[in-house]
Amino acid sequence: MQYARATLQVKEVGSPILSEPLFNSEGLTDSSSERIGFVVSCVFASAINNAELRQWAQKVLGETANAPLYITELTLFTQPLFEIYNVIGFAPRWSHTEDSTLAISGIAFKRDRQPFNHPIMRDESLRKLAENPQIEKRFRSEFPFLIW
Repeated sequence: MQYARATLQVKEVGSPILSEPLFNSEGLTDSSSERIGFVVSCVFASAINNAELRQWAQKVLGETANAPLYITELTLFTQPLFEIYNVIGFAPRWSHTEDSTLAISGIAFKRDRQPFNHPIMRDESLRKLAENPQIEKRFRSEFPFLIW
């Protein structure tokens, strides 16, 4: 699946139209890793699989100016999950609560997936998801190409 690069066109008097990607790499770097931290949490909770991670990376490349090199590498990621930190090059941080983490597992259950090594029951995960609707909203925003 290909994603078009999102652009903003600006025309100055007497100059050609310049196209710039709309998004920067905020949340994708070691010093600012909220976005990639959320995505990695989704992978580890089985809310997305490796193929969907690769789709996400393609989307990011299409919409992000100066995406970190590891995003390109994630478009090809087929290694065991524990290798993801070696590909990224750092351990991303996502500011969240334990309930938010469990809510991501609720998304996995809602998508009919069994989270790997899951600490709580399906009903409790779905309850945590219902109590934290911002997690589902963020998930749907980050992975708009997923139908579920």
